[in-house]
Amino acid sequence: MIESKSEGPYGDGFNRYIECNAADVIVIEAKLKWTMSKLLKNPRATLDDNLQCITCFDYGGFSLSLCLSHKVAYLATTVNFLQYWVTNSKSGIDHQLTPLNLFKVEFLFPMYYLMLVDVGLGDKKCVTRRFVFEASKISVLKNSIACEVKSPSRVEVVMALLYKCAISVSTKGSPIILLQTMNLR
Repeated sequence: MIESKSEGPYGDGFNRYIECNAADVIVIEAKLKWTMSKLLKNPRATLDDNLQCITCFDYGGFSLSLCLSHKVAYLATTVNFLQYWVTNSKSGIDHQLTPLNLFKVEFLFPMYYLMLVDVGLGDKKCVTRRFVFEASKISVLKNSIACEVKSPSRVEVVMALLYKCAISVSTKGSPIILLQTMNLR
């Protein structure tokens, strides 16, 4: 455990217990006559987005959902809090833990350079294009497949369209590689 009593985002500092009166924090404990697998098959359950909720399932297991503003706690603090809470629940309050240093996240997200990925093009010519889709056209696409796919995202719809077009113009049996890059921030 961290023995320091320095300023911390939860309560008055780091300690073995949360020393906070939790004023203005809503926490709901619920019991469901579901299995956890049923919830995982329907992850878009209708819960308030700003709810802290502990859900206990029939046949064992529970889920804990948190929604915090980054002004209250940043990711590293929240992950450390959850790690301590889970370990203390399983191993007892006297179990020693080393806090995670999430400012060095290489162990969670190893470096991955797209330029180092061998996509099998070799010396073949490669064509890149930039496509801009109007929001109204994406909405039309989403509505056209709404009966087949439940609540597709805009990215899913556009990527599916691009992949479908690539397949339709490729020679039969030739491999198709579709790369999608993104900024995770």
